[in-house]
Amino acid sequence: MIGTARITGTVFAAIMALAMSTGGALADRAAGLVGNDLKVELSEWSMGFDEIRAPSGRINVEFFNVGRAPHDFSVRMAGSGELVYRSRVILGGDWGRATLDLAPGEYEIICALPGHANRGMVASLTIGQ
Repeated sequence: MIGTARITGTVFAAIMALAMSTGGALADRAAGLVGNDLKVELSEWSMGFDEIRAPSGRINVEFFNVGRAPHDFSVRMAGSGELVYRSRVILGGDWGRATLDLAPGEYEIICALPGHANRGMVASLTIGQ
């Protein structure tokens, strides 16, 4: 019984390590935009970049929490602060995906958890200008 539990635990650990190492399609690339693919690295207290300009149309986003604290990936309209997208909470080491289709204009990428944007988790996003 103990041997079985140890093998099961080892197999589970190997599967989890493989899943974490493969991450998303953009896991092996630095934060930023390539074409319409955006990678965001959430950490204490940064988004991995200060500003991004993206073409109009769909943007495929992968966001990775490379920090220890929980974070989220949110997009709000610059000026009004209206949230146009908010992810689930992403724990340290976890990641998520979103496809955004934003109208041309000025936005901010933020972590919308209390106090996180004020501590630096904010970046400018300009669409189609």
